[in-house]
Amino acid sequence: MKFNLKKVGDAFRKFKEVHKLTIGKAKEFLLVVLAYGLILNYMFAVLTRTPFLWYGFPAFGIAYYFITEEFVSWFRKLKAKTFA
Repeated sequence: MKFNLKKVGDAFRKFKEVHKLTIGKAKEFLLVVLAYGLILNYMFAVLTRTPFLWYGFPAFGIAYYFITEEFVSWFRKLKAKTFA
């Protein structure tokens, strides 16, 4: 049995590309969700004088992500279907 170093190198490069696309996007998503969630939760707590909840800031971040990313794409699709 012969060990082919070129095939191993190609497989490793493919793995790095897939890792960069999947894990890199997940890290970016988590960073955005946690950072914006923390900011929004703190602002909400200060403005409404409610207690700051540590388990609430991921929910605020996910809501922010949904409104900025997903809602816009859904609205564009709906607009395209309506006026087409």
